Amino acid sequence: MELNGRVVVVTGGTRGVGAGIARSFAQAGADVVVCARRPPEVPSPAGRFVELDVRDGDAV
Repeated sequence: MELNGRVVVVTGGTRGVGAGIARSFAQAGADVVVCARRPPEVPSPAGRFVELDVRDGDAV
């Protein structure tokens, strides 16, 4: 999968499956933005983090 020049937003990407998905997109060349309610415990190599609760429509 080649995603150079693409931007990918991964919700819930600070831990577990979401973090793995974010890493996979980054390895494919995408610019990754990880969104979650809490910051990651360790910095993500997958991209930029934005603290966001997607359940809050006004915040999105």
